Amino acid sequence: TPICCADLITRPPRSVIRQSFDARERLCHDAGAVNGDGFGVGWYTKNTSTPCVFKCVTPAWNNGNLARLADQIDSSLFFAHVRAASPGSTVSEA
Repeated sequence: TPICCADLITRPPRSVIRQSFDARERLCHDAGAVNGDGFGVGWYTKNTSTPCVFKCVTPAWNNGNLARLADQIDSSLFFAHVRAASPGSTVSEA
């Protein structure tokens, strides 16, 4: 049964947006709690074997397109991540 992307990505208490600036899972690694070096969301549409993908190197909490898209996309399968680059590494779209 398809669900709205926002029900996973933007609305829950531990949403991808929340995990980008309050990553409790990272606290034990002495790396801080911020995953602000990008994010990605993917989903499958009907009758396709290739996923649609939206990714960006800006923080998830600061990307208006993510919130707008999440409200409009329904799918039965989503995958998502937030990114924290290693100290000193370059962050780029390439």
